[in-house]
Amino acid sequence: MPGDDVVHTIEVALAQSRHVVLVLSAEALGSRWVTLEWTSSLHRDPDAAARSIIPVVTDSCRVPLTLARLKFVDARIGTTEAHAEEVLRSIDLNAARRHIDASADQTAARSIEESAKPTSSVQLGGSVPQDSPLYVVRHQEESLHVRLFENSTTALSVWGPRQMGKSSMIGRALHVARAKGVQTARIDCSTLGAADAAQFLAAIADELSDQGIYYDGPPSFEQLSESLPLATRYFRRLFRNVAGPTIVALDEFDYIRRLEDAEPVLGTLRGLLDDSVRVREQRDRRATIKLLFGCYEHPVRLEDGYSHRSPFNIGFHFRIEPLDREELSALLAVFPALHDPANLEALWNICGGHPYLAQQAIHVTLTANISLESISSDPRTYIGHFAMPLMTLRHQLDSDPEATAALAGFTDGAEYERQGRQFSKLLELGLVHEDDHGRFWFANALFRVAFGK
Repeated sequence: MPGDDVVHTIEVALAQSRHVVLVLSAEALGSRWVTLEWTSSLHRDPDAAARSIIPVVTDSCRVPLTLARLKFVDARIGTTEAHAEEVLRSIDLNAARRHIDASADQTAARSIEESAKPTSSVQLGGSVPQDSPLYVVRHQEESLHVRLFENSTTALSVWGPRQMGKSSMIGRALHVARAKGVQTARIDCSTLGAADAAQFLAAIADELSDQGIYYDGPPSFEQLSESLPLATRYFRRLFRNVAGPTIVALDEFDYIRRLEDAEPVLGTLRGLLDDSVRVREQRDRRATIKLLFGCYEHPVRLEDGYSHRSPFNIGFHFRIEPLDREELSALLAVFPALHDPANLEALWNICGGHPYLAQQAIHVTLTANISLESISSDPRTYIGHFAMPLMTLRHQLDSDPEATAALAGFTDGAEYERQGRQFSKLLELGLVHEDDHGRFWFANALFRVAFGK
């Protein structure tokens, strides 16, 4: 839909697909988006065991070596119907194989299940479930949970670069809240498809109803989305009918930048929190509402001049940091064969504590039989294995002229006094870090290869 995050949409679509029919032409091979899709699919199935990629060649083009080994459908000759039938036969063959595997001897299936340890499973992208062995407890979480359950707290935000673990941390906080008897709701604002403030508030109200937070016989979504005053009044009123203490997480809240006017959204949320404070001060038995935001920009930047009516100037902000060495070591410990000081040092050089890159590096090591030390010593050779996270960051840079300009003027190892604060955007994106001597460096070897001069 218009306004959707292209990279996020591609990532979700690939994760939900068993096969990618890759149409190869000179134009397609020159597209970075097509490259992002096929390289990401290739990394999921590097030995082509699942036939995840079905190439279809439509004109004379130079097929990359990594794809040339795959049998392709030659659409340069024959009819479209014949080509489609050949593609469907490939898909049907894999479906039959899956059926055979599912019908195999139960004893063998149990044996396979017993051997399926976390040592060969890595989650790439998305929120890591709180009960997953791959979830790394961050040092910041204790402070976040303490603030979340303080009576005086009404709003908190977890902010930082994409793919740094914000959604996972928010998910764990909500899990802790539910264990304490607090009802929770979680909304991904990037999926609401709203164009203005009325539609945004109406969509949130609709989501909260679907998640069972309240039931108040609301006006229809269409009625709310067409009238900002009605949406604002209803949105504040509905929370007075919730059954108990409630935490609502609004993830990807940066989406409000795409709205025609964000001020009514900020003002309505602030009014909601003010109502909640008054309820608590009156010792009313009605519910106390708290909001937990997830955003990749500092919340102050989202206020856009409306700080006097914003939920962000009465709450606490937690900037999510990269994994430190201790946290990175905890991730490696899930994979006993990789858990040693040499691999920790290699992984640190590769990813610099970036969670997504760390998971991707481990995945490459386990599936492609490439050691972490090899990737660390020659990142340029293996950078193709990290296409998805690097393209996500490139997409962010391309959509932010200030960050793009800062990167164009960046020199690895530049001194703080000479370059000043113009690189604060790059720091916020996690692309660079500052050492103890006031010099800026790329945060890891992959960033240095992908974005360096």
